[in-house]
Amino acid sequence: MTYFSVLIPVYHGDDFQKFKKAVDSILNNSLQATEIIIVRDGPVEYSVERFLSTLEVKHNNIFIERLEVNSGIVKALNHGMSKCSHEYIIRADADDENHKDRFRLIIQCLDTGYDLVGSQILELSGDVVVGKRKVPTKYEDILNFLRYRNPFNHMSVGFRKSKVIALGGYPDVFKKEDYALWIKMIGTGARVTNLSETLVTVSGGAAMHARRGGWKYLLSEISIARLLLKYELQNTVMGVLTSGVRVLILSIPTNLKKFLYSAVLRSKH
Repeated sequence: MTYFSVLIPVYHGDDFQKFKKAVDSILNNSLQATEIIIVRDGPVEYSVERFLSTLEVKHNNIFIERLEVNSGIVKALNHGMSKCSHEYIIRADADDENHKDRFRLIIQCLDTGYDLVGSQILELSGDVVVGKRKVPTKYEDILNFLRYRNPFNHMSVGFRKSKVIALGGYPDVFKKEDYALWIKMIGTGARVTNLSETLVTVSGGAAMHARRGGWKYLLSEISIARLLLKYELQNTVMGVLTSGVRVLILSIPTNLKKFLYSAVLRSKH
């Protein structure tokens, strides 16, 4: 039997119905989690808090970590990870549904020696399918993808806790803490892969990505470029060009940004 933890943060902006569906999809997985660590990142609405209280009473493998103030995703994840008892940690989000065989497939892959395993995802905007965010499965393709875009869907991954802890946990990079972590893992020799299966249905879609912009995102792009250079995963010239394209995308009008994400950067099949 393989022991593993599921780590899921929740905060005041999360919708109760979506959160309940997300938790149900965790509890109904074909491979049951040894423990589920839910980090309540600051106060949440009454319905969510009541649900959390019910969960910890009904399930002896669910543990609620209550942070008194909203500290942000990085602190919430690093705090929750410190409370996970097992080497394998599977990430889950509070508004996404997990395929019933997700945990089994991820754990099987981790058991073969991988340090980080992700999958494909299906994106919804409301009840409308936006498309799939397809990510590469072969290491060489992941390495090439990494230089330009995030090669892992964060809400789909499972990883070895010891590998992440050794790197200091999630880096404090605004909205790109996962991308920064993958760069550090790959840059220090971690074995990584993505499964070809679509194992998570994600709320948000193109509209979510289209809202991205502003100076904080600009600083994040600079941080990502520096990390790629630090770990010699990108040369200076391509790093400058790639960062320039990202900054340009962040600065374009919202409608055009939506088009790019839905029509260019996402698969319809």
